[in-house]
Amino acid sequence: MNKMIQKYGQFVRLDGRQSVCRTVCQGCGKVIMSDTTEEIGYSISKRGEANFWHKACEGDVWMSKVRWVS
Repeated sequence: MNKMIQKYGQFVRLDGRQSVCRTVCQGCGKVIMSDTTEEIGYSISKRGEANFWHKACEGDVWMSKVRWVS
């Protein structure tokens, strides 16, 4: 999951030799970092856009109005 967030997320900083990136949970709007240990779900659309969410927010993702937060 860390590689997916690094590929589709926004770069934050370098942590040693590994980059740390962030994205937003589409269910609750909280920031998800690539170095987190939480259970994360994701989907990738045909256009190549990725959506990430916490497993606890899984039911709220599709009707949510949360989008990318810079």
